[in-house]
Amino acid sequence: MKYNQYIAAGLLLGMLPTVAVFAQTDEAEKRMMRPATAFSCDSISVMEANVLSRVSERGDAVMGNKLNRRTERAGQKSARLAALESKRNEKESLREARYSKMRDHAKTEEQKEAVETFIKTVERLVGERKAAVDAAVATFETDVMALRDQQDVTAESVVADVSQSVRSVFDDARAACSTASDGAAVREIISAGMKNIQSEHQARRAEYTYREEFEALRAKRQQAERAALATFTTEMKAATDVLKASLSY
Repeated sequence: MKYNQYIAAGLLLGMLPTVAVFAQTDEAEKRMMRPATAFSCDSISVMEANVLSRVSERGDAVMGNKLNRRTERAGQKSARLAALESKRNEKESLREARYSKMRDHAKTEEQKEAVETFIKTVERLVGERKAAVDAAVATFETDVMALRDQQDVTAESVVADVSQSVRSVFDDARAACSTASDGAAVREIISAGMKNIQSEHQARRAEYTYREEFEALRAKRQQAERAALATFTTEMKAATDVLKASLSY
């Protein structure tokens, strides 16, 4: 009688985290949990090796996918920065066109001086807002990369933890083989052990996604951007009011 050595391996497919969690369909889970019809203690080492191999393969696949996603994100970041720079250049051209019209409108020396003062103020405010936004984005990118590095460490740790838990389950099964009257009891030790490992890592899923941490970083960046915009808007209004008074708009 030979135990289906892939049942135990299949039980692990859904238990690693998002950086190493592999979701299963309901039907797949049912197949994974289906009990074997036969068991032999002689097959324990083979089963253990197969389960550990699958855990390692899944871990390698996750890390490979992460590298691909990082490369993709780097490309997306470059595209975003290029689009941002293009938009800033466009706005700069629009400002220069507006400045030209304002200079044409100014007739007296007082008006001309007011226009130049306004232009200098606007350029200063634009520069300050740009610096604040760029700093917020740079900090966000640095913090995100640090968090993703931590995800990598966590993924590797999870694979190690799962592997150790698997070894413990099969050590218990070997010990039971020396005293069990039939293979059913040993098979149940393996099945229950695998289910426990799966449940444990599903319960810890929040630890591995870092969703709250990523959201906090995003909120921090957005708050800095909003603060920069608010300061810019307030000071621009004040500068515009002074200009209007000087030019009698």
